[in-house]
Amino acid sequence: MKLSRPKVHRPINTVTLDVGKPPSSRGETWKTFTILYHSFEQLSTGRDHGIMSPNFSCNGKWWNLTVFPCGGGEAPDENVSIYMFHVSKGSASSTFEIEILDLNGVAIRKTDRKKRLFGGEDGANPNLGVGWDDFMKRSDILDPSKNILDSNGTLRVKVQMKEEPKTAFV
Repeated sequence: MKLSRPKVHRPINTVTLDVGKPPSSRGETWKTFTILYHSFEQLSTGRDHGIMSPNFSCNGKWWNLTVFPCGGGEAPDENVSIYMFHVSKGSASSTFEIEILDLNGVAIRKTDRKKRLFGGEDGANPNLGVGWDDFMKRSDILDPSKNILDSNGTLRVKVQMKEEPKTAFV
């Protein structure tokens, strides 16, 4: 598979404020990353051509999200595929969720929120990603009536990762 790395866009002022009771009542904390894929319709139309996000960090590990605008793996060409990669050395596990957002910030498609293993049980394949070949139909993302892309054709993908408590060695 071909992979492309976009330029890193760093907003100057991004603040998230919680009002009311946070979504988790079990004392869990979640780290949220919003990845913007600008001019989505013009991104690579080649099958198995992935667009990697900049790397991001959670729980002392590095990750990236790769979107295949015209499908990857076993999916038909009309599907968008999404994969999460652990890019630090060794194996890792993480509880996370991936969402495609509409213009109102509402998740229109999302993964289930559960713990997943990266790199295999013995860590022998650290670049092994976890993904969904048929995450969503490309035509639905491009359909103006679905209100997914903004006027610049930007696709917003949100990744939420559970922050694991740090354990102290005794």
